[in-house]
Amino acid sequence: MSSAAGIVELVLRRYGLLDHPTVVGATSEGLSPAFVNSGELGGHAVTEHIQMYAASVTKQLVAALAARAAVSGQLDPECSVRHVLEELPAWFTPIRIRHLVHHVSGAPSQDRVIRAVGVTGENELSNQLVLEGLARLDAPERLPGVAFEYSNVGYVCLAEVVVRVTGADLDELAQRSVFAPLGLASSRLGGAASFQQAGLPSPPPTVGDGGWWTTAGDLLRWLQALNAGELGDEVTHLLETPGGLDDGTPLTYAWGVAVSGATVSEPSATVGAGPGGPRRLCGSPTVAPRWHC
Repeated sequence: MSSAAGIVELVLRRYGLLDHPTVVGATSEGLSPAFVNSGELGGHAVTEHIQMYAASVTKQLVAALAARAAVSGQLDPECSVRHVLEELPAWFTPIRIRHLVHHVSGAPSQDRVIRAVGVTGENELSNQLVLEGLARLDAPERLPGVAFEYSNVGYVCLAEVVVRVTGADLDELAQRSVFAPLGLASSRLGGAASFQQAGLPSPPPTVGDGGWWTTAGDLLRWLQALNAGELGDEVTHLLETPGGLDDGTPLTYAWGVAVSGATVSEPSATVGAGPGGPRRLCGSPTVAPRWHC
């Protein structure tokens, strides 16, 4: 076992995380990725190759697809969301795409959308039902641009905006522009669950707030690519640029990630995943913000 894997395993054992299905990867400059695995999922041993639900880490990916569309001129962050998603109600008109990106849209909560469409929980929602639910509501949660409020509904809308402006299926777009170029061969956006873990609810089928099925190996490679700026200088700069409220108040949330200005002397990265998705995804690059889901 490498020294990196040994350290990771000691930490996991200390906090009892190896008592559950878990895979954690670690890497640092000059070292090959190392993984520590434990348990089974769906009758298969958990390894860095088993596909898991990435939950809200998906927001990083969807924001990257939106940033690529912005850099290419297909998407204007200042454009009204309703200009793209015309089926949304009139009260959505003041909400800009950048409001969705930075969680300041004031969009209705997921619970209100669930009640509006008459389903019992998020695992019965789809992107289309989210849009239909919003169309049935008569007001947002609050005005856009006045407060930060983490919004799964907002990122479902952002994913649908990307689909409309690019004219591409979201998974096909991700495969072509991100997964294939970066070598993320075990990743997909949306689709049926890879397995059903006994005693746990099915992951929500919506795409944008979640929906990324991937492996610990792919997630670690994704993080390395972000830290190295492999998505291109313009896209990387946009992804790492924090947003703000409409009155100019700065935020610490950029495009799908929280941003910290802290730097360390040596690039490093860790990623962990458990039965409900990744437990943690963060990096500590030398000259770049930290990345958090």
